[in-house]
Amino acid sequence: MVLISIKKNKNGETALHKTAYYNSKELAEFLISHGAIINEKDKKGRTALYIAAFNNSKETAEFLISHGANINEKNNNGETALVN
Repeated sequence: MVLISIKKNKNGETALHKTAYYNSKELAEFLISHGAIINEKDKKGRTALYIAAFNNSKETAEFLISHGANINEKNNNGETALVN
């Protein structure tokens, strides 16, 4: 059995944000297939796609885009994932 927190951490990050940071495409697939919200934002307004792009997590970024991540979603500074 795998336990995954559905709560956001103190920075407003979800498990999907963390998978983007660590470039874990397989875990991103698992989370999305179990209802993770792909365009959920953290306290800085960053989506998992933004974090994936910022951290050069290419495989995860491509997966997120192919599953409906909004490439035009802006963070609190008005930046999109494409800025990176």
